[in-house]
Amino acid sequence: MPKTAHIYIYGDIINEQYTEIEEQGYSSLSTVVNSIKAQAKFDELIVHIHSRGGDVTEGFAIYDYLRSLKKPVTTVIDGLCASIATIIALAGDKRKIQPNSEFYIHNPWGNVSGNYTSVNQYAEELKKAEERILNFYYQHTNGNPDNLRELMDNQTTLSASEALGLGFVTEIVEQERVYAMLNPEQEKPNNKPNMNKALKLAQTIMHKLSGPLPIQASLTDTLDTGEPVFISGNNEIPNVGDILYLGNDSTAPTAAEGTYTLTSGTVLETDENGTILSVIPAGDNDSVEMKALKESVKSLQARLKEKDKAENTLVKELEGIKAQIQSTYEPKGRQKEVLTRHTPAERNRVSEATERRKDYK
Repeated sequence: MPKTAHIYIYGDIINEQYTEIEEQGYSSLSTVVNSIKAQAKFDELIVHIHSRGGDVTEGFAIYDYLRSLKKPVTTVIDGLCASIATIIALAGDKRKIQPNSEFYIHNPWGNVSGNYTSVNQYAEELKKAEERILNFYYQHTNGNPDNLRELMDNQTTLSASEALGLGFVTEIVEQERVYAMLNPEQEKPNNKPNMNKALKLAQTIMHKLSGPLPIQASLTDTLDTGEPVFISGNNEIPNVGDILYLGNDSTAPTAAEGTYTLTSGTVLETDENGTILSVIPAGDNDSVEMKALKESVKSLQARLKEKDKAENTLVKELEGIKAQIQSTYEPKGRQKEVLTRHTPAERNRVSEATERRKDYK
């Protein structure tokens, strides 16, 4: 199985080669080289890109280095791929982009200071860089020069699908979804045979320990609704695994999933195929599960009563505390007259006037 190495070009791309720049959130040729050298031997390289761009010369240098490795390279745009970072993205034999990522292209720009000659020289260099990037895009995509130039002039942000259409990327990453959940429809066929075996084994053990169960039912019986039923099986009493038919013989339709009560009071539980899943004798309709459930309900009811009692006690305590901390302050004299005579808005104006008088003292 081929070994894969991953490197991450996240942050601005700068022409600085000291060790600490990666810790400061920048990328350069040296950070890329060091990241690759830190990997074990690998057969293919995946380059993750999330950058707004940076130094033009540094971007082309990183591109050239990645291509010089003579290994299959896949570039993956994880968020933003802008400006000179787009050149690095084109280093991939496969070029992928996340569905919500953006691809931004524009003409190079920069700052310059100096005399007339130096400013003109810089303008010429800037124009050469623009033509270099335009030709590079044309060689690596299926766009035409005029269209690419217009996109660069307009400082265009491309969506994932637009970048794919122009050939800047070769595919959009498909978002995989992994599920881990219970599917009752899938689990049901697998669980029922095991459940049937367990119930039948339990009933067999009960037969051996205490003799035949007191179920006086034959293969032909009647429901408590008066309808005839037929139970196929090897015993004279219904057993787990037998088939319940809603009629006089086995040519009748099988019972649907549910519970059926015989005239003797015996309750039969069946699946959708009419297979008997449980047999509850008359007078013993409270199964072990039902008894446990009832006990659980009783326990919860007791706990609920305790909770209500504790809440009532807490409310009384809070009311006592509230009564103790309530203020007994009563305004007197002129202050009481002002507070009771004016509306809230007027009281605010009175307070403001009082403050202004203090300032004049």
